[in-house]
Amino acid sequence: MRIKMQVANLRFLLRDDAIIRVLEEDNLPYKKQRFLLFAVQKNSKLELSKSAKSAVSNALYFLEYSFSLNGLWYIIKSYDFCDTCVLEVRFNDAREIVDFIMPSMLANHCGENITNDERYSEINLALFGNPNYKSDFNAVIKRAKLCGDFALLTPGQLSNSLGAKIALYGVLENTNIAVLDFLGKKNTKSLKKLIFALDKNYHLCLCCDSGFDEQIFSSFNAKFCEYLALANSLGEQNYLCDYMSAQNIESKSLKELKKERNIAEDELVLKLGDFSSVLRDFSVMLSDESDFYSGEHGKKALKASMALKLQNAIKNYENAPNTSTKSALKESSKHLYHALCAFGQMYNAKLSAKLEKKLLAILEIYAHCDKCEFLAKSFALPQMEIINKKLLHSAGDSLKKIAKKHAKSIKICQEFWQILNFYH
Repeated sequence: MRIKMQVANLRFLLRDDAIIRVLEEDNLPYKKQRFLLFAVQKNSKLELSKSAKSAVSNALYFLEYSFSLNGLWYIIKSYDFCDTCVLEVRFNDAREIVDFIMPSMLANHCGENITNDERYSEINLALFGNPNYKSDFNAVIKRAKLCGDFALLTPGQLSNSLGAKIALYGVLENTNIAVLDFLGKKNTKSLKKLIFALDKNYHLCLCCDSGFDEQIFSSFNAKFCEYLALANSLGEQNYLCDYMSAQNIESKSLKELKKERNIAEDELVLKLGDFSSVLRDFSVMLSDESDFYSGEHGKKALKASMALKLQNAIKNYENAPNTSTKSALKESSKHLYHALCAFGQMYNAKLSAKLEKKLLAILEIYAHCDKCEFLAKSFALPQMEIINKKLLHSAGDSLKKIAKKHAKSIKICQEFWQILNFYH
C-alpha cells in the first residue's frame, strides 16, 4: 500500500548532505531544527504526528535546514537511518515555478526531481524507508556474523530473499555457537540453548521459505527438524533423570534411565558432527550473492511479503485455542514469537517488543507445563500417586495461566495486525 502525497512546490533528491557545508562556507544564514515524527492512523487515514500514539511506523528522524535565497524559501531535510536527503523549494505562486532556475550553488548537489514521486513523501519514508536504498550484501552478512542474532531493521526496500538471508544468517551464527557449546559442555543448560537455537532456525525457515528455491530450502529445514527432535528427546530424558535425583527417588529404573540418556546423548553428539557440514552448506547458500538459490517470490519487497506472513502467524495464533489442540497453540505461539523477533521491529518496534514479551511468558509457562505432564506420565505407577497428582495439578494451573495471558495478548495482536495492513 503506497500513500499518495499532496504535490506542493518542488522537491529534489540530493546526492548527499554536503550541501550543508556550502551554506556554512558561503555564510548563508539558516535555521536548523530536529524532528521526530511518526506515521499515525487518524480517521482511517495516515498523517504525520510528533506523538507515537496510534503509530503505524517506527520513528522518522530528520534534521531540517531552512534558508531564504533570491526571494524564495528553501528547505533541506536530511533523513537519518534511511540515508535520504531532500531539497524542497517553496514558491509564492505558480508562475514562479515555471520560471524557476536552480541557483548554481545548489544545482551541483541536486539529483532527480521527485515532486510527483509519492515514494518520497514523508509518510512513505516512515513506512518503507529509502526506495533507492542499495544494500551492500557483503557488509550486511559481515554484520550478521559479528552480531549473531539481531532484529532486522530495514532502511529501505530490501528484497524478500536478501532480508531472509540476513535474518537467517544471524540465527545460523547462534546455532553454530550453541552446537559448539553443547559439544564442549554437554550439560542441561547448553542443551536448552541448543534446542532454542534449532527451534528458532526451524520457525524462521518456515517464515522465509517463499524467498528461496523450495526443494533446496525444504531439505535444509528437514535437517533442522530432525536434529531438533533428537535434542528434544534428550532434553526430556535429562529432566526426568534430574527430577528423580532431586526428589531422592531411588529405583532400579533410574540407573536404566541414565544409561538410556547417555546413549541418546552419544547419538546426538554423533549426529551433530554431521550437522556441522549441514550448517556449513546452509552458510554457503545464505552467503551467495547471486539469485541461484532464490525462489519465485525472492525479488518481492520484504516488508510487503513479511507483513502478510506475520498476519498469517497472528491469525493462526488467535484461532488455535478454538480450532485446535493445546499443542497447536504452543506451536503457533513459537512461530509468531520467532517471526516477531526477526522481522517485527521493521513495522513498529515498541508494539512488536510488547507482543514478544507476552509470547515469551506464554512459552515459558508451556515449558513448565510440558515438563510436568511428561514427568506425570513417566510416574504413572501406584507408588508414585502423590507425586503424579502434584505434577498434574501444577500442569493444570499452568494451562489456566496460559489461557489468561493468551486472552490479554489478543488485543496487542489486533493492534499489530492493523499496522501490518499498511504495508501491502
